[in-house]
Amino acid sequence: MGKIIRLWIVKQDCMAHAMCVAECPEVFQINEGDTTASIKTDAESYYISHHDQIRSAKECCPMDCICIEEASVH
Repeated sequence: MGKIIRLWIVKQDCMAHAMCVAECPEVFQINEGDTTASIKTDAESYYISHHDQIRSAKECCPMDCICIEEASVH
């Protein structure tokens, strides 16, 4: 696994199950009245310290709509 450099949610696939929020509330959110999850504006500051939780959120998403781009580590 590499270092997380980018994270996004495929909005048309998200159904706001909020599993990602439960796994990593520092990075993911569901805004009131919204029907999809989103990435918090300051999420990038947590990419290193919360990489395990972010990957866990991706794995537990029932819609598989969380995408992670990683830099390869040599």
